[in-house]
Amino acid sequence: MTLFIVLLVVLVVLQTGSAKAVSAKATVIAGLSISAGVLTAQMVNSAIVGRRAEEASLQNYFAEVGKLLSEQPLRRSSPGDKLSTVVRAQRLAALEGLGSDHTRMLLQFLYDSELIRTDKPVVSLLAANLRGANLSGINLSGANLSGTNLMEANLSEADLSNADLSGAKVTEAQLQAAGVLDGAIMPDGRTYEDWIKDKEGSGKDVENE
Repeated sequence: MTLFIVLLVVLVVLQTGSAKAVSAKATVIAGLSISAGVLTAQMVNSAIVGRRAEEASLQNYFAEVGKLLSEQPLRRSSPGDKLSTVVRAQRLAALEGLGSDHTRMLLQFLYDSELIRTDKPVVSLLAANLRGANLSGINLSGANLSGTNLMEANLSEADLSNADLSGAKVTEAQLQAAGVLDGAIMPDGRTYEDWIKDKEGSGKDVENE
């Protein structure tokens, strides 16, 4: 955007100024171009540094939880236990500032490690900020996502069958975009089957009117 503005200024000067005026302002234009280039480079470097920081935070979390999985009976814990509380606190810290792709990686790690399954939950995701996460096509079948913030997350073609979404912050449009919801507990506490039945019934009522 900055480079675009500089180019626009140059074009305006070339079109409205005389040859002498253009020559006189050439130094100013050159200075603006250099400043724009420096600013662009700084923005790129900042983005790179930020991404590296995210990756470092994520790798640290993986290492810490992996250690607990291998050296201590983390899988035999349950939400509220000491180990579970430690992992939850670490998870909350790790999620801060993560981008959409890294948030997906963290969630997938917890799921693959069998720590957020509905049949044997170990780590609670209550109040977990998954806003804007890239969850397109992800397999979270049977995951305990109760109380999570899924607003603006990309759930298209995601497998959320048998997942617990009770109390989750998510829009109806997001849910309708999901690939599979069979057996899931919806945000309002109803089963997916009851939820979709009511939706279909509402649609028929509207048509009959």
